Amino acid sequence: MSSQTSAAALAESLRRATGTTHPSLISAVIPAVLGAVARTATALRRAHSVEAAGSANAFGDAQLNVDVLAENYFRSAATSCGAIHAECC
Repeated sequence: MSSQTSAAALAESLRRATGTTHPSLISAVIPAVLGAVARTATALRRAHSVEAAGSANAFGDAQLNVDVLAENYFRSAATSCGAIHAECC
């Protein structure tokens, strides 16, 4: 199955699941999240080491440099996605 066929099948599945109530899920939110996943995956493959970042998360666990990197990609995707920004801010 080609990537275009897979993308079309995914979009159709999402349309059936969400109906017409949340079109921005398909057109903006999911693409933004998938872009952040792809950027994070690329960065993790290229990371030469995993080290403590010198901070802690909300649960008190030491944050790793790759945790901070992933968070930055997802925060950037969320703030640049108009559909997410419109809902939360």
